[in-house]
Amino acid sequence: MGTGFDRSILVVRLLVLGVAINTLTGVGVMIVRGVGKPVYETRYAVICLILNIVLGLILVKPYGFAGIVIATPISTAIGSLYFVFSFHKLYSISLLSFVKKAYLKPFALSVGLALSIFYLNELITARIIIESRLESLTSFLINGLLFSVSFIFLLSKSGFWNREDESLFTEKVRAYPRIHKLVSILI
Repeated sequence: MGTGFDRSILVVRLLVLGVAINTLTGVGVMIVRGVGKPVYETRYAVICLILNIVLGLILVKPYGFAGIVIATPISTAIGSLYFVFSFHKLYSISLLSFVKKAYLKPFALSVGLALSIFYLNELITARIIIESRLESLTSFLINGLLFSVSFIFLLSKSGFWNREDESLFTEKVRAYPRIHKLVSILI
């Protein structure tokens, strides 16, 4: 972005962290709304709001602008964890077994792939200097495509998806013939 945008970069990075943490609640929020128990979502939102204000006021004095920005992902993380624990308690689902079953394999594959792609980039870019935004964008798109294709392939080969998941996935991708052809090769 260039000089003068240091603060905006911090804001974007921290807000993306907060949004990433908040995605843990997405499906659960829809479920409690759908079954007529929005009180769980309301409590979670109020916790996030109050914590964000309180932490922002506490952190602004020692850290200034950064303190206010840091308050958002912290309050979002605490509120999201509250919601996740409440949701699993409501439905008597073991949180640990759920995390192992739903998140562990995709997370491990993501981290492994990200580190592999990072290492590959380090090897390649040690000899190449990316100077323009177009070159950066091209590199970003190639890395994203490489990650996405590899992730889908590894998830399908790791046994994470059952046949129903695979057929649902391929059914949704059929609307895009070129992508469907690629997915058929991978899965």
